[in-house]
Amino acid sequence: MTSAGKVIKKFQAKNVVNLDPALKKKTWIIVNTANTTVQTTRSGSVARHLSNHAVKMFQRVNVPLVQNPRCTKTVEQLTNQDFRYYDKDGFELCQAEQRYYEAEGHPLDQPILNHRLWQEEWYTIDHPRLTLDHAMILHRCSFEEEAREQLLELKKTIPYADLLLRTRQQWGFDFDLDYVTDSGEIVEVLHVECDYNNFNQFESKLYEFEDRIERLDFEDAAKHIVRCRDEWSHLQGFTQNDWKANELLGWKKSEYTEKAI
Repeated sequence: MTSAGKVIKKFQAKNVVNLDPALKKKTWIIVNTANTTVQTTRSGSVARHLSNHAVKMFQRVNVPLVQNPRCTKTVEQLTNQDFRYYDKDGFELCQAEQRYYEAEGHPLDQPILNHRLWQEEWYTIDHPRLTLDHAMILHRCSFEEEAREQLLELKKTIPYADLLLRTRQQWGFDFDLDYVTDSGEIVEVLHVECDYNNFNQFESKLYEFEDRIERLDFEDAAKHIVRCRDEWSHLQGFTQNDWKANELLGWKKSEYTEKAI
């Protein structure tokens, strides 16, 4: 119930079944542990009934999903300063990590959040009122072979090299959708992030999320979030995101994260 005493019903997604059969399958580019590229097509046991609005609204970028992200090559002239500000809870990279990623040829050229990390655009949107602040797939590497040997040696004089040695492979997705109201105000509609140290769990959650958002009419969803402002605007911090994720997706939390070490 809102402060005005009006009951606002929980958001109900509208499914539209008139879909071109060719759109019922999706293909991801998967890079396996041998660093060779294969294509996998996924389709659920139940035909996916996507909202026509969602099909037209979102364009999914075929980002390669790397099953074994790692750094194996050595780099020169690393200093103690290069290992400072290591991110233990996400995907941001200290200077040393960036050097190793560059040596391996991993993509660091999409500064989506004004940071250099392995992040690649995952969705784009074409809508006059809805805009994606960001939608990206994330990877984080382990350090193996020659890179690991170098770090073991560096650890003798640079203790923080230990953190890179203990870094676990990590995968994630981050989705943040905004809406422009009639008055020109920007309202965040949905912001979720899911990080995993297990590729299969990541892949499963990614597909689940894609199927869910592509069933929603986000124009209706955005208007619903605005109407329900009194129910979430007083909440602190990430609890606003949690409320919206629960309302639109049925999730208890908006963020599921793993430690990098």
